[in-house]
Amino acid sequence: PRSTLFPYTTLFRSTRNNLTFFGNYPNPATTATNIRFSLAQSADVTVQLTDIAGKVLITAKSASLTAGEHTIAINTSELAPGTYFYLVSTSGGEGIASKFIKE
Repeated sequence: PRSTLFPYTTLFRSTRNNLTFFGNYPNPATTATNIRFSLAQSADVTVQLTDIAGKVLITAKSASLTAGEHTIAINTSELAPGTYFYLVSTSGGEGIASKFIKE
């Protein structure tokens, strides 16, 4: 469902098997955004940030994360203002993409 409180967040909560995605905050972002998700079981997690053309700008990869809630902070201070996308994916093949605005 879309959130009327956060109109730039197109995906507020979604589950794909092992991965539950809770969105990012703040959105719009200025210097950083935090991507929040939960794992039903341990998995390697990769977060990729892309521009609107699909060019990967930042890849943040964590070693195997345990089951439970996690937050990955992404430094956005050097990004130009605009619209960006990020993909949260696991070693099990689950993936969820969403967008955020950089002010």
